[in-house]
Amino acid sequence: GNHNLPGSLGKGLFRSVVRHRAIGIFREERLAGYAILAPFSGRVLQWAIPPDFRRKGLGKALLARRESAAQVTA
Repeated sequence: GNHNLPGSLGKGLFRSVVRHRAIGIFREERLAGYAILAPFSGRVLQWAIPPDFRRKGLGKALLARRESAAQVTA
């Protein structure tokens, strides 16, 4: 289905989720960073770390996790 979104918007969003892989890092049950990866290549398409979690090495940890996630999907 289209997940109750108007027109073809729901279908496009669903396809985007299916085609891409998302990984995240949590600290104290809060999302501390995420990355959206291209399938097969593992290229980072988008990533973010909220300001209160920055400069703590989480970006490096997220990229390391990306490498292991890419190996799993290859």
